[in-house]
Amino acid sequence: MFRKKAFMGALLVFFIATPVFAQNQVAEKRQLKTKKAIEHRSEVANFVQNLLDVSERQELGGLGEQVREIAREQQSRSEEIVLPMLERVENRSWLRKFVFGPDYDALKRIRMEMKETRQRMNELSHIRSQLHSDEISSQIEENIASMDELVGEVINKVEEEEGRFSLFGWFKRFNQ
Repeated sequence: MFRKKAFMGALLVFFIATPVFAQNQVAEKRQLKTKKAIEHRSEVANFVQNLLDVSERQELGGLGEQVREIAREQQSRSEEIVLPMLERVENRSWLRKFVFGPDYDALKRIRMEMKETRQRMNELSHIRSQLHSDEISSQIEENIASMDELVGEVINKVEEEEGRFSLFGWFKRFNQ
């Protein structure tokens, strides 16, 4: 009798504690995702602000407008495409990811945008090679390196999502 009551008590505690524990884990994951999104926004904002500061320098001459245009384009593309797509990928439920795989359309858009970001970084490298000021050149080089690092992190995230196991994800991937 005592064993039966102890077993029932343990079972009751298990069924009550499991959902609470699961809710805590979900809340922690959401906070982590939000933190990552804020970090991404912050890094892009720093990149853009640094480029805008550099573009105001008199030594750039006509190249300053090109640098400003690249900075503005990067900021708008990041806010309008990359961040919403990353949120879409990260907010997909684990069940949908397990059954249907990740959001391949969003991952494809992110990959395309990272390719375009690398093209903008190449344009900046070309502008940097035209400069005569070592100080400005090194500032632009630092900005390019930080953005390349950020692009690498995003690409790793995309590859991680694409590499996850799913029951029917392979079917959707091949039908795109």
